[in-house]
Amino acid sequence: MGGIAVLILLVAGYFFLRSRQQKAMRDAASDVPLTFEVDNDGLTLRKGTSMVAWMRWEDIRAVRAFKVDCYAYDSIYFAVESMAEGAVFVVNEDHWQFKELLGAFEARLPKFDREWFMKVAFPAFQTCERVLYRAT
Repeated sequence: MGGIAVLILLVAGYFFLRSRQQKAMRDAASDVPLTFEVDNDGLTLRKGTSMVAWMRWEDIRAVRAFKVDCYAYDSIYFAVESMAEGAVFVVNEDHWQFKELLGAFEARLPKFDREWFMKVAFPAFQTCERVLYRAT
């Protein structure tokens, strides 16, 4: 009798978690994504057609990279801090403009750590936070 109860609990738990995951995926798909526009003056962050923030390159105080443990894999993030109005944004490596943003940082931020990936990616399943750029 005890084995059947455990099996029922496992099946119920599976369907509960699956329904929560599907809801989260539907909710995420309905959100308007954050996009970046990169130019010689700085970064413009938009949500749909609305401007969320604008950062001049010289106003970027710091860029940090870190990982979040997602159990089966790690997810890398950049956190960008601005001196203007305390603006901060965080972007995940899964964002479709992540590589474009990385290229802009490398091209426009002096002393940006171009060797950051190995320092952040390894060892696996640890945060490995690193400052990749800090304004002087």
